[in-house]
Amino acid sequence: WIRSSRLGLLERIQALRKGRAGQKTNLEWLRAYAADIRDFQRLEALRDFLLSVQGLRLQAAGTGKRDPTPLNFSPFRALTALEIHDADLSTVVAVGLEPLKPRLERLTVCNSLEALKHLLAPELAREEDPQPWPRLVLANFSGNHLQHLDDSLGLLPALDTVILSRNRLSALVELPSWMGIATLDVGFNDLRSLEGLSQLCPRLESLSAPGNALRGTSGLERLGRLHYIDLSNNLVGDWEEVERLKELPALRELHLGGNPLSCASTYR
Repeated sequence: WIRSSRLGLLERIQALRKGRAGQKTNLEWLRAYAADIRDFQRLEALRDFLLSVQGLRLQAAGTGKRDPTPLNFSPFRALTALEIHDADLSTVVAVGLEPLKPRLERLTVCNSLEALKHLLAPELAREEDPQPWPRLVLANFSGNHLQHLDDSLGLLPALDTVILSRNRLSALVELPSWMGIATLDVGFNDLRSLEGLSQLCPRLESLSAPGNALRGTSGLERLGRLHYIDLSNNLVGDWEEVERLKELPALRELHLGGNPLSCASTYR
């Protein structure tokens, strides 16, 4: 927690210097600063460095277990890319994320969430209107054991790439923010159908959906921009499902290995 840390102490001393503490500011600031001038000079240098950091990756020390240690992003005000692995953002709310919303462009959160709204819309817990993430183009929420998607994804209007692999999703919900998505990864979930995907993501160019329970390709034939499809390790057994994709004008790469039809002698 920043106010009990060394950087928090530096913050309070600077408040004295600027007259925000209601005391005899010049004298109090000089006394505090002079107590260990070298230490505070190093803290000032560290603070200035943290304020300039644009990319940050946080990884818990454990092996795959969620670490409940509270996270505080207040010192990082220039971040455009953030990765969080093996934290516990559903039980303990991270501090300092909301001021980063207007700036972040790439966000990766793995094995750290029970629901997306705990990260994307923390204002809801305070009964406030959630603010959007206007510049976020890549969102990676893989490996969180998510069972459903909530409306907080609608707060990401600039999305281009969404990664939701290795969760427990059985359906994809329609959200306005998905209209511009070009790359979608929903591999290793519990999806049984891709019907309606053309309405959900009409500009989709790349689809990865291996390791689900898909038996067909219905819904993909209307995605004229698709150039890459990975449906490996599903349950597709009928060649008519492949024939449906022949009309896709941009399709260049199709992966079907690990499906029942791949065992046929005519495969490939």
